[in-house]
This record gives sequence, structure tokens and C-alpha cells, in this order.
Amino acid sequence: MRVILFLMKSILLSTIKVIVAHLSALLSISIIGAVLYMIFNMCSTLVAGQGFAAFNLSFFIQGFFLSLPFVFSLSAAFVAFYSIRNKEIPTVSLAVFAGIYIGIWIFAQPVVIKKGIQKASKSSYVIQRKPLSTGYFRNVTDKYVFYYSSVDSENVASGICIDKTAVSDNVYTFKDVELADSTSTFTDSLIQSSIDIPPVMKLAIHEINRYLSVITFACSGEKIEWLLFSSLGLVLASFVFMRGFSKWRLINVVSILSISVALICMNVNMLSYGKLYFLTERVNSLFSFAPRNSNFLLFIVNVALAVLFIIIGLIFTSKNREDDARAGSKYGEDD
Repeated sequence: MRVILFLMKSILLSTIKVIVAHLSALLSISIIGAVLYMIFNMCSTLVAGQGFAAFNLSFFIQGFFLSLPFVFSLSAAFVAFYSIRNKEIPTVSLAVFAGIYIGIWIFAQPVVIKKGIQKASKSSYVIQRKPLSTGYFRNVTDKYVFYYSSVDSENVASGICIDKTAVSDNVYTFKDVELADSTSTFTDSLIQSSIDIPPVMKLAIHEINRYLSVITFACSGEKIEWLLFSSLGLVLASFVFMRGFSKWRLINVVSILSISVALICMNVNMLSYGKLYFLTERVNSLFSFAPRNSNFLLFIVNVALAVLFIIIGLIFTSKNREDDARAGSKYGEDD
């Protein structure tokens, strides 16, 4: 009896540690995402030669709610990393966490999306376009350079224009011309040219925005559509059992992270771009009770992959532990 109580206490403590690690990673990374979102949006309103605030609460809150669904989707991978480093965590504790994670995905994610993202979008900070500053040469287009000698509060400017394509007589003056609103994300082209976002980061931002659009669309549909999409949470949760897939920790970390990102991209592509549309329609026809936008093919693929990853993870983890124990006993005999 004491042994059973001891085991139950050990499993409970391990489960609490896993949950605390999960919440810590979820909150800390979401806060980092909120800060990056805030900084980018504050830079978009920045004008050369003018001051700016160091913190904007509206941008920060909006960035936090926008980051939370995506970070939560990858948070199971963070727990897997934690368990890779702490091998003493029992598999039962990871199974309990996986169940809690799936439950949060199904029931709490819609709350975050509907109440969080939509509220943040409706009450989003209205970007106040500041008048451009004087005394700077600006490459507004590839053909023209503008220098503003005066700009009033209504963004009416006077100055000179340099035509870079003209051979002669390429300098013009203008007076009291109302400047058009910037079509770019940035208010000032000088700031935009100074903040050069790497192509890889642009691609990552684009894919994250696509994922947020897809998950919001899935959440806004009927309950069965959300349950089918939640199969992604099941397959992501299965990675906690892949902690011992390889004897090398780095291989485990890279494998879990890369496959998690690949699975999210696969789900986004199958839902947003209508990949395998013909096959999807054929599978959906077998479930006549389901709404038109349902995707049973994606559900079947995700569940099958989850079962496969769990089986592979448990088999390889058990095998590697036996190999380690056998190697340890062998070294003990040699000593």
C-alpha cells in the first residue's frame, strides 16, 4: 500500500512539474511575441527626427492574444524538450499532461480565439499617422527623391523633388502639396528602409498569419468542424512520447520541433489552399451528417499520425532505456 501511495505521489509531483514548465514556457514565449509585435507596430508609426514612446499597452495586449494560439500549438513540443532533459519524469505524467493539453485545446482555445483575438482586433490601437519631419531626403519611389522644407499638421508640404531618371533639369520645387497617406505599413519611408526584415522572418510571419486565419476560421464554424481541426492538437500532444526516439538529445529536439512545424504547415495547407480537394470530398461524402466545410480526411491523417508517433516513441524509448541499462550493468561487471 505504501509503495502504491509513494508511486502516486511521485507521479502527481512529476505531473505538477510538467504543467508548471508548460505554463512557464507558454506565458514567457507569448510575452516575447507580444513585445516583438509591439516594437514592430511602434516602429511602423515612427517618424525620423521625432520621439516615440518606449511602451504601448494596447499593442502589447493585442500582440499577446495574437501570439497565444500559435505558441500554445507548439507548447507540447516545449514539454517534450523539458522531458528530454529530465528523463526521470514518468511516462504516466506525460500521458496526463497530453490529456490536459488536448482538453485545453478543445475547450479553452475557442475562448482565447473568440474573446481574445476578436476583442483585440475590434479594440486595436488606431495608428495615428504623424506628419513627416523636415530636413531629410526620402526615396519615396525608385524614381523620385523628396526633400520637405516644411510640413504642417495636416501633412501639407513644400520642398523639392529630384527625378533620378532625368538626365538634366531633374530638380523641381513644389509648394503646399497635400501628401498622400502611406500605403506601406510604415509611416516614414526612412524608417522602413532602415528596418530590413530578413526573408526568412517575413516567411515565418506570413505562415503564422495564415495559421491564425485558419484556426480562427475553424473556430468560427460548427462544433464538429472545430473537433475535427482539434485533431492537430492530438498529434502535437503525441510528441511528448517521442522524447526517447533517439539516444541523442539534440536529434530528439530537432526532430520534434521540425515535425511539429511541418504538421502545422500541412494542416494549414490542406485547409486554406484546398489541397487534395477531390480526395477530401470523397472522404466527406462518407459522413453525410457533417457540415460542408468539415475535413474528415485531415482528421483521419492526424489521428493516424498521432497513433504512429505514440507507438514509435514508446517502442524506441523502451528499447533505448534497455540498451542503457544493459550498457550500465556491463560497465559495472567490468569494474
